[in-house]
Formats: sequence, C-alpha cells, structure tokens
Amino acid sequence: MAIVFSGGWNGAGFPEISSQTYYSGDVVLYDTITYIVQNNVTSIPIGSPSPPNDMSNWDVFVPSVSGTSGTSGTSGTSGTSGESGTSGSSGTSGTSGNNGTSGVNGTSGTSGTSGLSGTSGTTGSSGTSGSSGTSGSSGTSGSSGAAGTSGSSGTSGSSGSSGASGSSGSSGISGSSGTSGSSGASGSSGTSGTSGATGPTGATGPTGLTGSTGPTGNKGGILYNSTGTTPPSGYIGYLVSDGDLYQVNISKTSAGGADVTAYIQSFGYSTSLTHGYLIVQGNTGSNFAVIALTEAYTDMGTYISYMATLISGAIPVTGTICSISFSQTGNIGSSGTSGTSGTSGVNGTSGTTGTSGTSGLSGNVPVTGSWTLSTGANTVSFTVTAGQSYVMWVNGNIPDGIINWNATVTLSNTNVPVIGVQYGWYYTAGGKLVLTSIPSQIIGTPGSISTSSPAVSNTNTFSFGITNNSLTSQTVYYGYIRVS
Repeated sequence: MAIVFSGGWNGAGFPEISSQTYYSGDVVLYDTITYIVQNNVTSIPIGSPSPPNDMSNWDVFVPSVSGTSGTSGTSGTSGTSGESGTSGSSGTSGTSGNNGTSGVNGTSGTSGTSGLSGTSGTTGSSGTSGSSGTSGSSGTSGSSGAAGTSGSSGTSGSSGSSGASGSSGSSGISGSSGTSGSSGASGSSGTSGTSGATGPTGATGPTGLTGSTGPTGNKGGILYNSTGTTPPSGYIGYLVSDGDLYQVNISKTSAGGADVTAYIQSFGYSTSLTHGYLIVQGNTGSNFAVIALTEAYTDMGTYISYMATLISGAIPVTGTICSISFSQTGNIGSSGTSGTSGTSGVNGTSGTTGTSGTSGLSGNVPVTGSWTLSTGANTVSFTVTAGQSYVMWVNGNIPDGIINWNATVTLSNTNVPVIGVQYGWYYTAGGKLVLTSIPSQIIGTPGSISTSSPAVSNTNTFSFGITNNSLTSQTVYYGYIRVS
C-alpha cells in the first residue's frame, strides 16, 4: 500500500463532514493527531465523519521511521567498577490471555507523588485481558505503584552529535632494522683538470729555399677568344670593310662561361655621340686595340652588336685569347645660357617704293605641335577637322634616333576611310627612336578606285606607335596644313 500525505483533513460543518474523497493509504492531520485510511478500505466518500468519529475507516498513524539524531553529550568521568552480583533464577512464564476489545479512553487523573520502589517479585502468569472501557475524563495523578512488567520498545531517538576526539596514544616500540639494499649505480666522471702552462717557444729554424716563379696571371678584364665572323659563345668578332673596322660583335657569354649581358649592354648608355672606348688586349704579349663605339647597341640574340671605329692599335687575329674592358664617355652636357644681344646697327636710308605685285592666293597657316615620349613604347596622335584635304608630317631627330612620316590625305565623314598616301621611315642603325605603327585609316592605290572599309572609328584622328630606347624622355614634332 502506497502512503500519500494529504495535509490537514478537509471538512466542515457541525458535526464535521469531509469535503473530499480519501483513498487507501491517504494520511491526514486532524487536531494534532495523524490518521491513515485503513488498508482494507478502498475509499471514504465526501460527506463522511471526521477521523476520530469514523474509526472503522481510519487508524491512528504511527510512523516507523527513526527520529533525527540528538547532539552527543560530553563524556562523564568513569566511575569505579562495582562487584558483580549473583544472577537470580528466572521465573516461569505464564500463558497469555486473549486480547479484549479496546474500551473508550478515560480522562487522566492528576499525578501523585512517586512512591518508593518495591523489590521485584517473581513473575506471575499473565491473566486474560479484559475489555477496555470508555475513556473517562483525566483525574489527578495518583502515587506511583510498584514497577510493572516492561512495555514494548518505543521508536528510536535521534542520534547525538559526536564527542571530542581523544588525545593520541604513546608511540609504539621501534621495529628491528631491515636488511641492507643493493648498491647504487656509479656516479658520473669528474671534470677534467686545468691544462698545464705553455712551454717556451723553440728557436727559429733556418730560411727555406726560394720557390720557382709561378705562371703569369690573366690580364684584367673579361676574357674572350677572337674571331673574324659572327661570334659563338665566348668569342668577340670584328667586321671590316675596305680595311676599316666598322662593327664589333660581343658574345653575351665570356670565355669562362659567365653571363655578362648587362655589362656588355651598358657600353651604349652614354648620350654622347661616341659612347666610350673598348680596350682589347692580348692575354699574352703587348698586343692591344682601342675601339670607339659610336652607335647604340643592337641585341642579336646570342651576342650584342655595336657600330665601331678603330682608334689605335691592331685588331687581334682570329684565335687570340684577349681581355676586354670599357671606358665610358660622359653624357652630353646641358646647353649654355644665351649670349647677350648685340647693339642695333644704324638704320639705312629708305629705298624707293616698288610697284605693287599681283594679289596672291589666300594661304592656310600650318598647325604644329609636339609629343614628349617616355622611355619604352608610346602611342600618340593628333586630330584634324573632317571634310578637308591636308598635308601632314611627323619628325623626330635625336642622337642615334631619327623617325620621319608624311602624308597627303582627303577626309569626308569620320566614320569612313581617309583617301590618300603615306610614307614612314626610321634609322635602324641607331635604334634610339623606332616607328612601330602608322595610321590605319588611310587607303588608296594609284590609278585605281578603292572600296575597302577598315574598322577604324573617328578617322580624323591619326595615331602612331613610337618606342623610345634612349633611356631618357624625348620630344617628337608633328604638323599639318589644310590645302582645300
């Protein structure tokens, strides 16, 4: 049977009747007494009497649980032990009588003064239990009678708190010594002692014999082999016309196999007309040549080519091992300031007035301009008014760099080709200015009619590709004049 604590008994009225249904195992509190529905009762319906007036359905509930432990008292001093008495003989037990029905509880009497304890008599046989009468009102307690037989054990009280710990006992006798352990491993070696003092220096030995002279070293510069043709790897070649040197070709790789491309190209960096002087010496003997380099270099893939003039000495013959070095000339200096103007001359006498000439045709004023080219590739252009005819030109002229272009053209609308003729040229030997592209909208074949339509919009704008290899900014000029 499951026990369910339902709080206080729920009822009202006079006499009191319940306001809810109670079931087997329900436990309630009524007037400070706890009651439980009897286990053979299924339910107690609403309207039933209170538990004290309905003991056929309710029992007083006495829980069989242990109480909470009380705190432990302090330990008292031990008394002296008394002598043990002799044990008395046990009396024989009487037979138990049948239990009678419980009577109603009477009222308690007032408590009397306690009498002296009598000596214990022998245990008599138990008589049969009489039926219990109804409980009367409590009277004053009478004096205590002789002690009766012991009642059944009550529920356990709560445990007391633990007493204080006792003091430690005295130490026991030491045990006998154990057997000796095995020996430990050997310790590490000690540090080395300091070195002894250095002994005195011995006497100097006699001077040895002088060794033989070593071979002569290479001359300063980069070593090359000489040839009179296009140079393979490790060679320098010389081209001669009518007995005069006009070109030097130098391999990008020295005779020792080193890549010297950047060094060979640097020979042409000066802006002077003569970039510098190439000095060629035979690795043995006194043969030498001084050669002036007069143009910018041309990269031929495996070698670098320079236009050249022999200044002094003789060109090494084919097969000669030689060393080369280079002395560069300074760049062209900036222009000096203009001199002061001279004084004006005396005015001459006026001449006689000439006869008037015939009126000439009205002319058009040329339009001119310029472009500043950065180093490397450049795309530049100029634009004219559509529906006119023009003569046009482009001109650039710097040391080792010349470009020229001119054209005669007629324009109509800006979305159709330009009819005319054009010419372009640049100085390849110098290579400082290179004309890479000219206007693509100009078409026409002498003596024939053209119908092609190149894919160019804004055909009144004329564009050019120009590469500046001079390593500094350069200026190129353009112009045009309307002829109709």
